[in-house]
Amino acid sequence: MPMVRAMRLINAVEAGTTSGVQLQALLSADAGRLAEFNVLLGMRGQVRRIASSSTAMAAVLSSSTAKAAVIASATAMAAVAASPAAWATVQSDAGTFNAVISDSTAMTAVAASPAAMAALIANSTNMAAVAANPTAMAAVAADPTAMAAVWASDTATDTVLASATARLAIYNSDIALAALQANPVQVQRKVTSGAVNASTASSTYTFVPNGTKVILLRRYYSKSEADLISWARGSTISGVGNGPSGGGRNLDTGVTALGCVSGTYTSNGLSPTANDSTANFVAAANGLRRREWATGGVLYVSYILVG
Repeated sequence: MPMVRAMRLINAVEAGTTSGVQLQALLSADAGRLAEFNVLLGMRGQVRRIASSSTAMAAVLSSSTAKAAVIASATAMAAVAASPAAWATVQSDAGTFNAVISDSTAMTAVAASPAAMAALIANSTNMAAVAANPTAMAAVAADPTAMAAVWASDTATDTVLASATARLAIYNSDIALAALQANPVQVQRKVTSGAVNASTASSTYTFVPNGTKVILLRRYYSKSEADLISWARGSTISGVGNGPSGGGRNLDTGVTALGCVSGTYTSNGLSPTANDSTANFVAAANGLRRREWATGGVLYVSYILVG
């Protein structure tokens, strides 16, 4: 009987005979009705009905209790994110949108939806809000498809890299770093404009002091070279410490990147000598220092300061 009552409520909301104000009154006054509503939000068929109905969405978003329940439900948010009309409604309401991007469950569903991410990326104001929100950026940075979509857009890339909050989320995410490594066009674009480009002919040289986070984009040499560069993002790499006095990452071929002990791709080429995609080496580093060289070649690096 309770489920029948809950489904009747959804029918009434969808038909427009129960308004958002009335829905709020019912759910806020009766814990049992709210519990029934939450059960329905876990049913894909029911939440798809709500998401596909502009009348139902308007009523739900007009009820603070119903809206909070939808945002807290992974199933409901997946349906909202998958519906262009429903997601457009969310994006057009600042209060609702800010509530969504501040909730990890909701943002995980949004990041997992290519359609929702495409619409989000197309809205520069909302994309900037996501970039400035640590919860939202953590969810986006954890999803490989979402990050591929971000890096595929020059506008979205510029937006996230302009935000210290977003840069930190990317720095801490192997998924986000790997997605950037997989987009050589975007790496080249940032190397050309937006990155710090520096070089050294010394055997040891500190570009950025230990403790200052950077995202390394590229490294190459004036001639065949194999050296060590400090410091990795993690506390250790291959058992070597990464404190101020030592630690290193071998930039020769076949060594994992991403700033941790084990990565998901290997460095490109053997001692790359060209300033092109063969030298791309996207990695998180806790400072940037040439620790030692092998043949005396000049080291060139391109990196982004995290903050």
